[in-house]
Amino acid sequence: MSVLQLHQGLYSRAATDEAIKLFGEAARIVLSEVEPYYRLEIDAIDEEDDVEAITAEFANYVLALTVEEKRAGHPD
Repeated sequence: MSVLQLHQGLYSRAATDEAIKLFGEAARIVLSEVEPYYRLEIDAIDEEDDVEAITAEFANYVLALTVEEKRAGHPD
């Protein structure tokens, strides 16, 4: 298992939720809010997959979605 903390002031909740849905086939992801963070516990569904790589890709994806939202003028 990997734990990822995303600061709520920097990352969009909507982007985080969308990424959780997208990564649902590769990982079990549990989100909790521990102010000021979104805390995500990430487990690879296939034990042969690299959970750290999945976590890094997940974090990059949430960041990209958040940037897209900000550019489109959708504050979270």
